[in-house]
Amino acid sequence: MISAFYENPFLEAEAPQLVSRFDSDLEPLNEALNDLCRCGVLLARDGRFLFKPEDGIYHEVASLAAAHRGEEGVIRQQVLELETLARIRERLAVTRQEVSAILELVPVGVILLDRYGQLLKVNTLASDMLGIGTEEREAGICKKLGLCLDEILEHDVCTEVELERPLGVVSGPFHVAGSDGGAVITLQDITHRREMEAKTERMREEFFSMIRHELKKPLMTVERFLDHSCEEEAEGLCLARTAASHLSAMVDDMLLLARLEHDPMSVRPKDRVSLQFLIAGADLAFRDRALEKGLRFLTLSPEQDISFMGDERRLTQVLGNLVDNAIKFTPRGGEVVVRGDGDSERVWVCVTDTGPGIPESERERVLGKFYQVRKDEGRPSGLGLGLAICRHVAFAHGGEVEVGDGKVNGTSVLLRLPMRIAD
Repeated sequence: MISAFYENPFLEAEAPQLVSRFDSDLEPLNEALNDLCRCGVLLARDGRFLFKPEDGIYHEVASLAAAHRGEEGVIRQQVLELETLARIRERLAVTRQEVSAILELVPVGVILLDRYGQLLKVNTLASDMLGIGTEEREAGICKKLGLCLDEILEHDVCTEVELERPLGVVSGPFHVAGSDGGAVITLQDITHRREMEAKTERMREEFFSMIRHELKKPLMTVERFLDHSCEEEAEGLCLARTAASHLSAMVDDMLLLARLEHDPMSVRPKDRVSLQFLIAGADLAFRDRALEKGLRFLTLSPEQDISFMGDERRLTQVLGNLVDNAIKFTPRGGEVVVRGDGDSERVWVCVTDTGPGIPESERERVLGKFYQVRKDEGRPSGLGLGLAICRHVAFAHGGEVEVGDGKVNGTSVLLRLPMRIAD
């Protein structure tokens, strides 16, 4: 009451008019007003009360009013904080319900762990997949999924596990403002995907088998006929046999490239490959052909043998394609050089020729399928699959094929592979 009169010193009213202002009954209000009059704070005049403190007590009244205002401010702030906290709790309760509802609707299993491994949330789908309850801790969950808590708190991890059914697992950290964050793990049943992959693989194998049979069968018939024909037609038979072999090789290249494009895993770099033997094999396979064409054929291997992990069969085929192209496009009197070497990080083989070369603008395109630089008269023809096969095999090894300049406007093709040492 003192604070109210102090803040409004011109307030002047009768006791009944002050009842609603101070939210009090009339009798106790009259007693309080009379007490303030006796203390010299208020003055009663014609039944009306007004603020008129006596000399010497005004300062005390001001201090009392200031203290009351401070306490009132603190109380207001506390009330505001309590109301705000209540609203936040209501919102959090609604948010938790919404999150739970959303987690139950998503078509994947979801698990939330805090950074200490405590289970925060798990939807029904994840619980059914793993057979876990709300009391499960990180040790059991991560062990079942083959995960490490420290790792998924820092990095995204994708893996697959075999439980009662195959599951695809994607996990990683999450961070929320004002909290320590944690890890989220999502689970997806990949049984159907595995079945589709197996079905696709069977269909692919059946397709390749059918194509191989249908294309090879007439070629085999032709070859058998050529083998049993009379010697009087030797020249014509030689040409026919060469054409049949060429057609057979093209069919093999088409099938191989189709397999590499749709199944990179058909290249299995699990053999211990000797670089010296790889180059020596190319020398043995192509030296006679190069000499017959009047070419100088050189193979240069490192002094010490270099061994690495790779698919020996495919790499032999790649090097054969590169040497075959070099011999094919190098005119009589030219030179073909096969050079190989390596270090602790990579191994490489370069085939260089003195042929017509490949314009820089077309070097990337020749690595694609069915592309040839130009079809000049007398220039050897083909399907343009050799370099495409080389590129796919190199890529499956984690390597690359690069086309550059050779000697005397010729071409150099570099096969570069990462150095992988057997365990």
